[in-house]
Amino acid sequence: MFNKSIQQKGWLVIPLLYCIVLLHTCTGEYPQLDKFLGRWLEVRKEGFEKVANDLGLTDRSRALYENGKSVVVYSRRGDLWTVQVGIEGAPHLQSYTFKFGEPYYSNNIDGTPLKSVVLPEGDRLVARYESLSGPYYVMDVVWEVEDDTMRSYTTVNGETVESIFKRDGIRMN
Repeated sequence: MFNKSIQQKGWLVIPLLYCIVLLHTCTGEYPQLDKFLGRWLEVRKEGFEKVANDLGLTDRSRALYENGKSVVVYSRRGDLWTVQVGIEGAPHLQSYTFKFGEPYYSNNIDGTPLKSVVLPEGDRLVARYESLSGPYYVMDVVWEVEDDTMRSYTTVNGETVESIFKRDGIRMN
């Protein structure tokens, strides 16, 4: 009877689906994203030079990032996600905690403050970062995981750098 009612009143379907999606987004339940959890070590990057130019990185920051291997660690507690980022061998990683769709503040590799937001998109993570000082730029990042390989695609002013990471250790929750 409910299905017949929905068919007769098609206008109910769209708001109902919207409420289901909104409820899912607010609860932070995304089991398909648990594959991101754990420590990742960069093994290769391509296209960095053009993106570095668009970011206006200093020679020191450019050399540090170009010659170093990035480390990314994802963890989660309920709907709170934490990402730790840095360069392998550095004394500490920068840590940022966020909820999907809610802005938070972070820093780029050269210390530039950023306004950041991360959203789930199917089984990918999509992030947008806007610089808050220095030359203005918008940086879009898409993260994907397949088996024990994570790829990130960072785009600034139409230029993209692809970074490839391998899982380093065990998955974490």
